[in-house]
Amino acid sequence: MIYEKPSRLMGANLFGAIQHERYTDTCFALSGADLRGMEHLLLRRGPDGARLSPLLNGLIRKKIRMSCELSSPLPKDIAASGRLVTYVVEGESTRSGVLSMSTMPLNGTIPVGSLLGATLIGATRGQKIALLHEDGEIGAVTLLEIHLLNDGPLTA
Repeated sequence: MIYEKPSRLMGANLFGAIQHERYTDTCFALSGADLRGMEHLLLRRGPDGARLSPLLNGLIRKKIRMSCELSSPLPKDIAASGRLVTYVVEGESTRSGVLSMSTMPLNGTIPVGSLLGATLIGATRGQKIALLHEDGEIGAVTLLEIHLLNDGPLTA
């Protein structure tokens, strides 16, 4: 994989020019479209007029700060918007859904504007990640498989 080291985030004019030192072992790999989509989520209001919760807002901001923009084509083992992911939350059964750059949970989708979606985007197949809950508890989620909508499951 090739990681680019942009001098500033896409849309950084929204948050000021931000300089980052990027390390491939400590960053999340995201497409440029996903980075821009996450920046727009920070500006959106929900259907009830409310902004994202402070916890979710902080998670998305941290994810943007810790992200490396990938050059094309996006590797198949990276969770990205528009991809079907199969995951398991600690203590629950296996589930799947399509990551969507939204705050609205529609049937079969996982909005990136949710704690689960914001946690999964940029993760790689097999990765176990800390999952924040709105009540302040911390659990874990494991990304089991990633499917491209036109292909089958990605296997090693």
